[in-house]
Amino acid sequence: MDYLNGGHDDRTITNKMVRDLSGEDDVNKVKKAFQKLRKLGKIVPVNEKSNAFDFSYRLNKNETDKNIGS
Repeated sequence: MDYLNGGHDDRTITNKMVRDLSGEDDVNKVKKAFQKLRKLGKIVPVNEKSNAFDFSYRLNKNETDKNIGS
């Protein structure tokens, strides 16, 4: 989340980027973390029709707006 919060509104992240930044080797752990963040409404897919190798996420703009108003 720090990576996504630290840039411009259009900053995106992929499973591979998370693994590279965190040192986590387990693809499924990162996938589950993404699923949890999606369920919480924190992130949204950039393009749901992307294939698995091109799938990326961005911050949910609605969630970002809520944090700014707090």
